[in-house]
Amino acid sequence: MKATRTEPRKLVPAERAKRKWTPEEEYYLQDKWGEVSIKSLAKALGRSENAVIVRAQRLGLGAHLHADHRITVNQLMLAIYGGKQQGGGTLNRWIENGLPVKKHKVKNSTFRVIDIDDFWKWAEQHKELVDFSRLEENVLGKEPAWAKEKRRIDKREKFNTEPWTPAEDSKLIQLLDRYEYTYHDFQRQI
Repeated sequence: MKATRTEPRKLVPAERAKRKWTPEEEYYLQDKWGEVSIKSLAKALGRSENAVIVRAQRLGLGAHLHADHRITVNQLMLAIYGGKQQGGGTLNRWIENGLPVKKHKVKNSTFRVIDIDDFWKWAEQHKELVDFSRLEENVLGKEPAWAKEKRRIDKREKFNTEPWTPAEDSKLIQLLDRYEYTYHDFQRQI
């Protein structure tokens, strides 16, 4: 048998229901948006994570990750290698050699990010690990002076600029005399 209630339920008011945002709270949110995790913002402001997200949207602050002054490591790799598949090996080697990667948490997702200034400081100390030949000038913002020279060196090293040896000349003549190779075959033979 079901028990019946004689008194109606009383609603308990929510602690922070309809509390207006103060200008100071909004300034704090705008200042820290993208730099401090949403969870930490909510705790500092005494509000729920959803309330913080909704307020940020209403203030037009954009996506939390994009508001950060740092870039994701994926964006860094795309800028340096221009969409060419590098695999995780290159990035892992950089991280093993001290690339200053930080974590950026957005709700339930975590992204690896890096400050551009920190990247340039690290890259100057580890020039031998980074190939700048495909990095478009200033794509990561203002570059240090050494980056232009490193790009020029990396581009030059991609091509063999040494004169042909007599042995290479004679091998080329032999292959040409056969009339059976294409240009790409010559590249593999020499």
